[in-house]
Amino acid sequence: INSFAIPFCSFGIILTCTSMLSVQLQKTNTWRKKTLTTSQTDRVSIRNKKTAKMVVMISTLFIVCFIPIAVFMLAVSFVPELSVGGTYFKIAIVMGGFGV
Repeated sequence: INSFAIPFCSFGIILTCTSMLSVQLQKTNTWRKKTLTTSQTDRVSIRNKKTAKMVVMISTLFIVCFIPIAVFMLAVSFVPELSVGGTYFKIAIVMGGFGV
């Protein structure tokens, strides 16, 4: 069950943290708009949008790169023969060669 829970919990944590960070950036942006002049607000708003975009891109990249490992760990939990010493262990080695 650990090989099933760990990857999906990490996805959940990444999504939760990214969402919380995006909400916090939005709150900060709203507060800055209230306290700054119009010309300053435009510069800050653009910078905040770029920051939010960067955070989402990094989180997405992590999730996309981690999906093959998670799928393999999920497969091992349902097909124990893929684990070390199992009948299909050589298939697992080949899958590992493809970056899984």
